[in-house]
Amino acid sequence: MNEPFPTMAEWQQLYDLIPEIKKLAPWTFMNEDMVFGVQNPDTSEYGFVSIMGSLGEHLAIAVYLGTEALYRFWAIQHDEVEPESILEVQQLQASFENREMVTSEDRKVMNTLGRKFRGRQSWPVFRSYRPGFVPWYLTQDEAKFLVHVLTQVLDVAPRVRENPNLLPPLDDEFSYLIRMPIMEGETLLWQDQIMQVHPPKSRKINIMLDIEALAFVKNLPLSKSSLEVDFFMTPAQIQEQKGQRPFFAYSLLAVEHKSGFIIGGQTLSADPTMDDMLGQVALKLLYILANASLRPKTIFVQSARIHGLISPLCQELGIRIKTSSYLRELEIAKASLLDFMNR
Repeated sequence: MNEPFPTMAEWQQLYDLIPEIKKLAPWTFMNEDMVFGVQNPDTSEYGFVSIMGSLGEHLAIAVYLGTEALYRFWAIQHDEVEPESILEVQQLQASFENREMVTSEDRKVMNTLGRKFRGRQSWPVFRSYRPGFVPWYLTQDEAKFLVHVLTQVLDVAPRVRENPNLLPPLDDEFSYLIRMPIMEGETLLWQDQIMQVHPPKSRKINIMLDIEALAFVKNLPLSKSSLEVDFFMTPAQIQEQKGQRPFFAYSLLAVEHKSGFIIGGQTLSADPTMDDMLGQVALKLLYILANASLRPKTIFVQSARIHGLISPLCQELGIRIKTSSYLRELEIAKASLLDFMNR
């Protein structure tokens, strides 16, 4: 079901606030890891604000939606997961882009509001990020919350500039300054509160398997060959209906460890959810093995995520699974596939 887009009055609020953000330039005195929170007055949920652009490359206000998104952000900061997985972190962004990054939909809003922009990193772009999906236009609810977030940036950032100790130190890893909304009559007020925000419990992924395919592969003799396997996001996009938010296509790829011969590949998407897709990875690998009539002695992987997703399958089939920081044949095959897609 399509979610409603912002009204022109709501866009007006965003476009009124964004020049004030550019004028303040919080990225000149705040780093990306100087995070504070904002409670959504409409839902009571929390967003965690990060100021991007201290190196001058990508000027943006990002708000990570919920504690899971916050701790995914920290995992990327600490190099615990691949930097490109930032696209899988649920967030909103208000960024300043070059002209070529502005779409016709963005221009329609700008033209209706009579707004004009010139120069590099001067064009405001508002986007919503959801795991497994292409960055897309804001919904009405997202726009409303982003208005609150930008308003609080204009409150908190100048105070941080004057007093860097306003935010809890980074070594106090669970404490955050949270801007809390309070209604006094019909007036919405905000106050500071220091809160403990702990990591969320790990989500359980339901791993799917096919009993018949499993029995078939299990009865195959254990091969002397080994495979290199990876599961990764590609630049290809899947849009089921015009105007709907598109999915990214993910690829599951298996190549022979020594020769680099491609044993098989499968395409997946986060439909209906990211967790549903992750639960199918082992099943898709099982189909690759069944189609190739192959039960390898070892499967090499590069990431903790793919290791966790296929471990139950490997255990069932008596296949060893090993993690390696670099798999040459797999990287060659991936590069070839991504080059083909980018053409």
